[in-house]
Amino acid sequence: MSSSGAVLAGSFLSAASRGELKLQSFTSPGETVRYVSGGLLMGLGGVLAGGCTVGAGLSGAASGSIAALLALASIILGGWMAARLSARGAAVAIA
Repeated sequence: MSSSGAVLAGSFLSAASRGELKLQSFTSPGETVRYVSGGLLMGLGGVLAGGCTVGAGLSGAASGSIAALLALASIILGGWMAARLSARGAAVAIA
């Protein structure tokens, strides 16, 4: 069993033994589906790419690879844009 599996199993057994085990979700079933789908797509992308793109970008940038620097800049820009759009969507949904 991997260390991640051991942590999951141990936390499950601990919560069950103390009577604190419960199933939790996000605010709506749609959010749960969206987040699980996103996680699955990220995992699939990692497998298809042969590893983590951020790790490849960081190790490539350390070796001075122009392609890795461009990829890393694109990852950062994409994350920033996603955060801005997500915050804007949340503000519209609240209002």
